[in-house]
Formats: sequence, C-alpha cells, structure tokens
Amino acid sequence: MKKIKEINITEDTALLKKLSIASIPLFVVFYILFFVIAINIRPGIFINENSILLSFITAILIFIAIIIIHEAIHGVFFKLFAPHRKVNFGIIWRKGMAYATSPGSKFKRWQMVIIAVLPFIINSALLTAAYTFTSQSVSQYVLLATAHAVACVGDFYYIWVILRAPRGALVEDTETGLTIWRKF
Repeated sequence: MKKIKEINITEDTALLKKLSIASIPLFVVFYILFFVIAINIRPGIFINENSILLSFITAILIFIAIIIIHEAIHGVFFKLFAPHRKVNFGIIWRKGMAYATSPGSKFKRWQMVIIAVLPFIINSALLTAAYTFTSQSVSQYVLLATAHAVACVGDFYYIWVILRAPRGALVEDTETGLTIWRKF
C-alpha cells in the first residue's frame, strides 16, 4: 500500500487555525438552521427563560453530555467496523479536544464517513427531539445544537478529505488524525 495523505489534526497548528476560521461561517449557517427548526417546531415562542444562571449551568452540563455521547458514537462505530481493534477515548485539554480513536484500524472510505458523520446526525436528532418534547427554551436548544455542530468541524473536515480520496482507498485512524492509503 502507498500512503497518499496524512493528517495530524492534534499538532498541525496551521490546520487548527483553518478549522477555527471555518467554524465562523459554520456557526452562522447552523445557528440559522437550528433557529428555523426551533420556530417551526414551536411557532411564536422565542423567550422562555426562567433563570439565566440556571439555564447557563444546565446548558454546560448538557453540552458535556453531548460531547461524551458524540465520542461514544464514534467508538461504537469503530467497534462495529473493526470489532477486534481497541478503541481509546480521551481529552487533549490544552487544545480543548475530546476524541475517540482506534489506532491502526483501516476502514473503507464509506465506513469512515459513517464513523465521522453519525455523531453529528444522532446528537442533532436527540437535541431536536429533546426540544420538541420538553419545555427547553428556543435559545438553549439553538445554542446547544449550534455549538455541537460547530464542534464537529474536525469531523466535517475528515469527511471532505475522505470523499476526495480515490475509490478503493483505505482510511487509517491514528492517535493524531488519519492516514489515507491506496492499494496497489
């Protein structure tokens, strides 16, 4: 096999800056998207804040849970597609990055796209369902759903890179990112 691309998302400061910049338009797009979803679910309800402090603390706790669920979803699909490989979880505190990884595991392109995209889809659906069936405020829902979507910027970048890889390429998960291999 021939290595055709290697991404070190944890140490490539230029890439991290580009992803941070990409987060700005993503924030705007997802804020509008989730706001439109919110007002279509409950038209006419814009403010429902009992306590700003309580709402803020609740949002932080929910966001922590969202990140844990997000990484667990990655882990479940790593295991589903590579059942005999180990899955590790962790946090790089200085970068503010949580991660799930299955170092050395090689996946087909479609498998890695599923691993990368499903946490966004599942968490967005869970947040929308929670908003639909609870008295959660519009602002809290939109903030949480948008913050999670923007936090998926690295996953979206991986998907973009993977989809540009040649057919038949394998994607290796590494402890610092991913490597794309081409079979001979």
